[in-house]
Amino acid sequence: MSALEFQEVSKKYDGRMALSRLSFQIERGERIVIHGPSGCGKTTVLRLLAGFLAPDEGSIRIEGKEVGANGKVCIGPESRRIGMVFQDLALWPHLTVNQNLEFALKAQGLEAAVRKERIGEVLARVRLGDLGELYPARLSGGQQQRVAIARALVAQPLALLMDEPLSNLDDDLKDDLSSHLLELHTRLGFTLVYVTHSKEEMKKIGTRAILLRDGKEVSG
Repeated sequence: MSALEFQEVSKKYDGRMALSRLSFQIERGERIVIHGPSGCGKTTVLRLLAGFLAPDEGSIRIEGKEVGANGKVCIGPESRRIGMVFQDLALWPHLTVNQNLEFALKAQGLEAAVRKERIGEVLARVRLGDLGELYPARLSGGQQQRVAIARALVAQPLALLMDEPLSNLDDDLKDDLSSHLLELHTRLGFTLVYVTHSKEEMKKIGTRAILLRDGKEVSG
């Protein structure tokens, strides 16, 4: 059984075809890169997987269960066990690092002691264990990126979706964070779906690539 699956998925925005009959399967623990130029449909794939959008046609399955099909979101984002790191990170500036992570756990109904333990473990894994009481504005770009990853991982998702996560960082920091992401993947074993227009990131991050152009998969 595949972890994530698209079956003939199509999506339009204002009459423009963003995805056209796209099909793929992603197995548990794979590192998949979705690569292509701006406007090819990469982010749309992530938003459909996360449950923020419904497919106009076709079916989306997670662990064999249909979560979206033919214009409907059958299972909402909060119930999909999907973590997402946005291009702009989307950290809450009025919350500390600990509070940013705790927000994701409160929705699961976990007790305070469990939340505290889980947050401490994840922050240690991303090398931010001593920064939990700081606000995002006090952090460097690389530290903010690691907070966004930690927030996505703290709920122990089945899959982690990342949308151009390193695009605003310098080359040295990109290299450091991409290496750290691979280390986390090796330790935790989550399924990774990583969107980028960078061939260098595609080669480093992915064990397999889905190449998109004009909403369709193309061969390399």
